[in-house]
Amino acid sequence: MVFLTETWFKPSGDEAKIAAMVPTGYTFISAPRTTREGGGIALFYKTAIKFVKEDKTRYSDSFEQLTVKIKTSKSYLTCVCVYRLHPKRKHGITWDQFFNDFPMFLESLNKEKELLITVDFNLHFETDNALYVQRLKTALEEHNLHQLVYKASHRKNHMLDLLLVRELQHDIRDLCIEDKCISDHFVVSFLLKLSVPPGVKQKVKSRHLKSIDMDIFTSDIDTSLTQIECMTYVALKDSIKGFLDKHAAAREISVKPHKPAPWITPAVKAAKQKQRQAERQWRKLGTQVYRDIYIHHRKNTKSIVVAEKRQYLNEKC
Repeated sequence: MVFLTETWFKPSGDEAKIAAMVPTGYTFISAPRTTREGGGIALFYKTAIKFVKEDKTRYSDSFEQLTVKIKTSKSYLTCVCVYRLHPKRKHGITWDQFFNDFPMFLESLNKEKELLITVDFNLHFETDNALYVQRLKTALEEHNLHQLVYKASHRKNHMLDLLLVRELQHDIRDLCIEDKCISDHFVVSFLLKLSVPPGVKQKVKSRHLKSIDMDIFTSDIDTSLTQIECMTYVALKDSIKGFLDKHAAAREISVKPHKPAPWITPAVKAAKQKQRQAERQWRKLGTQVYRDIYIHHRKNTKSIVVAEKRQYLNEKC
């Protein structure tokens, strides 16, 4: 699953943009801001995941939220994404209003035993002596929530994005805060130990061709197709099918469907390889020069993907 904040999607009119950005096998949920432009929260998730509940209601004027509940093998996991709006008096949004609304929202989640909250708070959480940080930490402690992000999540070296869980609730591993050069915020990623939803399988017919004894197979063909010049196409097809049924009978198996994007061409793969190489160099050396080189290759890969996808769609039409 991937949560996004500040999507800037509108309640209607962005359907084409959304359809173009959703990968195969994934579903998209959008909770756009309805009062004015900006803001908005969205979620990408594997279609195989079954949600029990979806809540996109606007809880207050001081923050936005998107809540989903997932059935796991043992219980339910409630996942919440929160985006706090910048306090602006012209919009009637103040710190006092936020610290009145947000604890009430946390109170409504007290009954959720399995809880995971991702937050874009737009405040400098690393500033321990700031009054608003102290008030926020107090609210989290009162609701038995622990903050796991351990370093800056913004390009200006501030901790703006948080990950909140119940104490010792989940086996969260490989927590990573990384600059992917796609926003002024960094990507906060992690692995969460949950039962993996089974993929939707489909039945297909398959032949174990590697098991064929080629000497015997060739001998059968030589013996049976002595009159090949006189055979019709249908007769030839039936004869070859008979050979295959004899030496490698068709069997029905269940497989998980995998539909690669048809526009991922050799040119796209080559561009992605160069992008990965450039990223490794930047991660290793950490200089601005190699960061610029990586950004150049990332933009080049994106332009190639867009061009290949456009060509594919034009040919399809």
